Amino acid sequence: MNNKAVLLEQIKTVKDYIDKKDANNIKSVEFALNTLNFYTSEDKSGEPIAQLALPEEKFLDVTKTELVEDFLWSNEKYPGSENPDLDGKAVLVLAVNMGSEGSFSFISLDSVISKLDGEDTDSANVDIAENAIKIDVKISKTPDNRIVVKSDGLYIGEVNNAPKWTVSTDEEVREMFSFNGAALPTHTLEDIKVGDTVKIYEDGTLVNFIIVHKGSPSSSYVNCDGVWLLREDGYTQGAWGTFRSYPNYEDSEIYEWVNTTYLNLIDEKVKAFIKNVRIPYSKHFSSGGKSYSVCSGSSGLSCQAFLLSAYEVGFTKNISSYIPAEGSKLDYFSNASSRICYNNGSSVIWWTRSPYAVSNGSYTPCAWSVYSDGTNFEPQTTNKYWVRPAFILPYDVSVDSNGIITV
Repeated sequence: MNNKAVLLEQIKTVKDYIDKKDANNIKSVEFALNTLNFYTSEDKSGEPIAQLALPEEKFLDVTKTELVEDFLWSNEKYPGSENPDLDGKAVLVLAVNMGSEGSFSFISLDSVISKLDGEDTDSANVDIAENAIKIDVKISKTPDNRIVVKSDGLYIGEVNNAPKWTVSTDEEVREMFSFNGAALPTHTLEDIKVGDTVKIYEDGTLVNFIIVHKGSPSSSYVNCDGVWLLREDGYTQGAWGTFRSYPNYEDSEIYEWVNTTYLNLIDEKVKAFIKNVRIPYSKHFSSGGKSYSVCSGSSGLSCQAFLLSAYEVGFTKNISSYIPAEGSKLDYFSNASSRICYNNGSSVIWWTRSPYAVSNGSYTPCAWSVYSDGTNFEPQTTNKYWVRPAFILPYDVSVDSNGIITV
């Protein structure tokens, strides 16, 4: 298999797994591009009904894999391994190469024969001779047996109504391809582009988050050098808050909810890596009749989870003089369409953390939101619109092959 191999002791596990998916549907199998393709046709024509991608970074080191008829273990010959207590027996030594590291697995040929023969079956004859394992398989010719022998292998007979399935979870692949407990290939958030999504467990459910920025947007931020994540869909509808005059984000109900109640929904392992940051925010100083001012740097708002500001999503004073200059635009927000948020497939209005910054206290308190078409909108703070929490993670947080943050 192009120097890629499945451990011999796991062949039965793979077969059992396929049986669970209804082996009656499969008539031929091929290996291509490190993937097993399963077909309902005998000549491997048409689209495969199932595909199983093998781990890329794990393959047998053919220079170190050997069949030892009279095995003798030593740490010098098999560094990093544990003594399998098989000295004097015929042993299949599998050397597994995983990039810069490697490991050894030792399989007693007696145990292989036991697994292939079974305890009460005469369906196969298994022998060890001349440094090789010889297996003669007996195929029943009864009418109900769908397995047929052809010149190039065994095939499964005609079946209909084949459902489609695929191996899609890390747990399934780990179960079938486990090399001394080695994990599946992973990468980090640093490897993922702005605009791509990753998955995080939120209250036990996997949820998509968009990477909207990398790095600290400007000197207005403290400890914000990392990967900015924004919930792809709106989580819930809520009011910004109730105010007698001037709305301040630090005093809002929505700030308290996002930074406490919502934050506690995030998987504990991920939550432990969310950065404590200081972000720029607007504050109205009532003393002396002062209008809104932006507090930033060391005077910024301390939090972990937060709402994005109007400036961060791409709204500026060029749009309205009442938009406070809280920070800088994040890289993801290039146009109105990038600001559109959905819930259950419908575009919705969602809150920013920016107040409608007018110094005249006679007006109804309002805050900036993003309209369903991605444009700006300044509704009253008592209205209920969708909430999209954001937070920042370090670059080196791990992401598995399914895009799930594993930390």
